[in-house]
Amino acid sequence: SVLLIKLNGVDDEGIITRIKEEFPDATINTPQYVLDNYSSTFLIYDLIIMIMTFLAIVLSLFVLSNITNIFVNGKKNELIIMRINGFSTRQAIGYLIGENVLTILMSLGFAVVAGVFLNKFVIGLFETDSTMFVRAFNPKAWLIAIVFELVFAFIIDLLSFRRVKSFKVTDINS
Repeated sequence: SVLLIKLNGVDDEGIITRIKEEFPDATINTPQYVLDNYSSTFLIYDLIIMIMTFLAIVLSLFVLSNITNIFVNGKKNELIIMRINGFSTRQAIGYLIGENVLTILMSLGFAVVAGVFLNKFVIGLFETDSTMFVRAFNPKAWLIAIVFELVFAFIIDLLSFRRVKSFKVTDINS
């Protein structure tokens, strides 16, 4: 049998002593013992998370840069016409950014809503009987993730939108 006790600041040494008196053969694992005992497991989880994060970033780089390039190519004729009508390169890129920012904000909203509902489910997949994870909402972690996504999208857009400068008037029919 296993007994888990949440002490909420109560003196754990006194409780441990009383349990040992009542049940001399009992094994008592304190939170520090569990942390020390599972430190290698936590290290493996951390490595897996870092590898998966790196792979997600690489996959996102390829997918988002391809989608952004397709978007720019789809707007190529409109951008050339804008340039013919006297718009500067900066104004043409601003036109692209307006649509792209709306798409990014909608996708962030969808990701946050999906993340709220999937959070406990995904964490539950990795938990075991002896290892539990914090399930509480952490606004700081969500904010960091949103900032990273915005910076990532900005870098990809910056790289993709630079191509607008190289569009020539003669490319309108191609």
